[in-house]
Amino acid sequence: KAAKAAAPAAAKSKPEAPTANAARAKEVFEKRLTEQLSKLPKLKAKLDKLNQVKQMAHTKKEVIQSQYNLAPPDVLEVVEKVKAALLVQEKVKEEVKEEVKEEEKSTSNSPDKEAGLRSALKRKQPGASSNGTAKKDARQKKRRITFTTRAPKVISVPSFKTHSSLWFQNPGYHVECELCLMKVVQNQGSLCGNEGGPNFAQSQFICMDCQQRQYNSYWNQYHQG
Repeated sequence: KAAKAAAPAAAKSKPEAPTANAARAKEVFEKRLTEQLSKLPKLKAKLDKLNQVKQMAHTKKEVIQSQYNLAPPDVLEVVEKVKAALLVQEKVKEEVKEEVKEEEKSTSNSPDKEAGLRSALKRKQPGASSNGTAKKDARQKKRRITFTTRAPKVISVPSFKTHSSLWFQNPGYHVECELCLMKVVQNQGSLCGNEGGPNFAQSQFICMDCQQRQYNSYWNQYHQG
């Protein structure tokens, strides 16, 4: 009996294989995270963003669970995957830059380039002309506008202006917070990221909850220090 009872328990303890829904949720979250990183110009800002998402996987796991249907281990897995791809992409960019620099350095003093520069300087001299430029001027003078005698073909295009399902009714009314990834009404957050700069220079939108959380953190650090 003990052996028979242990068999179902062992079967239940086996981890379940990831379902198609879980894989789809990871794919959606990875795509959203990649889109947000593409808006950041520098590598340091992108890595800071990934670290913020890591912290949110533990501090705001209920929000991520309800919006993306992902557990904290799944979020961390997606973050590490995106981070690895990002580092590989940056490494390839650096290698390409080095190759371009080496190629420019090797061709900067080549005889062909020097001959091309001498030829260009010669053409710029007053009174200098060539057969090629003369032929080009002759072709430009012969160009004329002509009109066809055939009747134009008219095609009627249906109007989709009245189809409300094809358009956003109020774009910009809901904005996604850069920290918690929640979509809130525009007046429930504010632009920030460049303290002291003008409004159009702010590159991040943070909701009121995240701002309050940051303020509480700074307040606690100030009093503890």
